Amino acid sequence: MLQFTVLPLLRLYTFQLSWADLKVTNFLEWQVTGADELDKYPKIKALVERVKSNAGLAKWLKERPVTEM
Repeated sequence: MLQFTVLPLLRLYTFQLSWADLKVTNFLEWQVTGADELDKYPKIKALVERVKSNAGLAKWLKERPVTEM
């Protein structure tokens, strides 16, 4: 219960990634095939870049094991 009441308040003061940010970025990683496809949607492109630039997430993306699906 604490998580649901405190986290929205923290977002007012610091930049944090939400589950929605991660889900949208993950979805687009699977769907977007060309580098320029998001150029028509600058806000979505900015969101994806912001998520990928997160220090902890960028480190994990670089070091994660490669798996095929």
